[in-house]
Amino acid sequence: MMAEPAEIQCVLGLDVSRDTVTLCDGRTRHTVTIANDADALRTALLPYQGTATLAVCEATGGHEDTLLGVLLELAIPAHRADPAKVKAYIKSFGKRAKNDPIDARWLSRYGRDRAATLPRWQPVDLTQQKLELLVARRLDLVAMRVQEQNRLKAPRSRLIADNIRDHLAELERHIEALNAEIGALIGESRDLALRAEQLRSVP
Repeated sequence: MMAEPAEIQCVLGLDVSRDTVTLCDGRTRHTVTIANDADALRTALLPYQGTATLAVCEATGGHEDTLLGVLLELAIPAHRADPAKVKAYIKSFGKRAKNDPIDARWLSRYGRDRAATLPRWQPVDLTQQKLELLVARRLDLVAMRVQEQNRLKAPRSRLIADNIRDHLAELERHIEALNAEIGALIGESRDLALRAEQLRSVP
């Protein structure tokens, strides 16, 4: 577990996209855009290693994984923020995010104002991470199934009813395959199996 200074002196706002990361240094207000690549990020973040720094980025569906890995490697504490909370924070000032440098500055300010209460990011167990991805995909497919079932009931769907039924059957196959994969993953992990058993025991 990384040691962290009692008082954060610098907050880095890191706006992440697929190809780049825009970094704003909260002390100097200097902003720079870096390739979203481990080597480039390591070079840019190395000066902050061992300093009283907190890095703040948003959850972006996985584009932030490389950044968080480098921050962990350099032992720089990080917070992965909920985008909705950051948006609400910016809105509370009567402002809105506009572009990457501005977003990075707002993330730095968000981290500065809330540094004491923001939970620090910790890497997720790989099995747990895989389970979360499978469950999220299953939820997506279940939602699609509900949509198609509703379309099938609509009066104007008669012309495409067979197409909808075919799609529903395909969705069912994918959901069942995910159910099997989720079950197998839980069965391979003693911790997950125990947690699943405890959840099933709840009335």
